[in-house]
Formats: sequence, structure tokens, C-alpha cells
Amino acid sequence: KWSLCGPVAAVAMARSRGGNWTVAQAKQYASQNGLWNADQGMGGLEAEAKLLRGMGYAAKTSAADWDAITRDVATGNPVSLSTTFIDGGHYVVLEKYDPQTGKFKVGGLGNVLKKSTGRGQWYSAQELRELGGINGALHFDSPASPVASVVTADPEAAPSSSGAASPPVPAPVTPS
Repeated sequence: KWSLCGPVAAVAMARSRGGNWTVAQAKQYASQNGLWNADQGMGGLEAEAKLLRGMGYAAKTSAADWDAITRDVATGNPVSLSTTFIDGGHYVVLEKYDPQTGKFKVGGLGNVLKKSTGRGQWYSAQELRELGGINGALHFDSPASPVASVVTADPEAAPSSSGAASPPVPAPVTPS
């Protein structure tokens, strides 16, 4: 059920930069490039970064450094976390940061947690750690932010030359 969270998180991050990728297009790109399959999901956090770079966006993986995560999210640069919140792992996108409460708005998963636990979409770093393991972070530079993400300092984070903010239209799927 959750194996699509990698492509979904990549699309959420791309849309924050004005991209018009769909989940189906991201899934197709990831599958064709050996980054994703239906049984396993994404092949790890670096596969998620490669997907974003292939989509035309700079992306960098790192350990979960909460100072860097907070700085990026607080300045408008979303950060995706690779987590073990649910069995098999899950990617979540930290979309906003409230310095008054010290909490992050968690896209997607926040809705799932609200339904299952009654909690909302806003979590502190400590609350996120208490939900389960955090394997690492994926930093992403948003043009809407007045401050560059930590990703911009790493030349290996640059988007691939074959990537594009506007994806090719996927081939139609033939019913079997």
C-alpha cells in the first residue's frame, strides 16, 4: 500500500518548485531507472535523491541533522525524511516550520497519523523521533525560498542533465 511514498514525496517536492510531474510519471521514471519497484518501493534515500535529480531538481541526502533540517524548512526549503514510522519504511515531507511551537508541518503522513492517532499534522523533532526511526534526510532547494538550501553547496546534488521540470507524457498502460 505504501510503496508509492517515494514517488509521492518526490512529486510533492517538485511541485513546491512549480514542477508539474504526476505520481504516475515519477513512478514510471523511477521504475525505468531501477530506483523503485512495487515490491520494495524506493531503493533507499539515495534512490529518492536520484529520482529528484532525474526529474531536474537538485537533491542531497544526509544524516538527520536537525539543525540543518530546521534551517532548511524554516526558510522554505522542504526536507524529506526516510523513516520507519510504518513497517517497511516511509518517506515524509516536512513542508513548514513554526518557530513559535518548534514544530514541523508533515505533509501526507500527518493526515495518516491524524486518522490513526487523533493527532494533527504538526510535530516537533522529538515527537517525530518518538514515532520511529529516521534513516536520513533529503534536502531540496526551493526557488520560493530567499535562502539557499544546504543542497546548493554540493556539486553532486545537481540535477541530471537528462532531467526536466516538465516530464514526458508516460506511455499508456495496456490493460491485460
